[in-house]
Amino acid sequence: KTLGRVSVERGELVVARKAAEALSGCEGQKHAGLYLSALLARRAGDLEEARRLAQAALALKPDHRASRELLKDLGDAPGPGSSRH
Repeated sequence: KTLGRVSVERGELVVARKAAEALSGCEGQKHAGLYLSALLARRAGDLEEARRLAQAALALKPDHRASRELLKDLGDAPGPGSSRH
């Protein structure tokens, strides 16, 4: 698990937000920042935003398993190889 994900699980939301912002600014890691932001949105109860962010992460990295699993948990999982964003 990453520091950001553990921070969300522990309720350390300031740390998690900083991690999401840092990842979002790193080339090649934007999908991870979007995923972490999706976890934060889900924790805040904003399920639509969580879906949107997880879908954006998948658009950047279609094989990002954690984003796909989050969408499945949210009841909105695209099928394998789907071009749906």
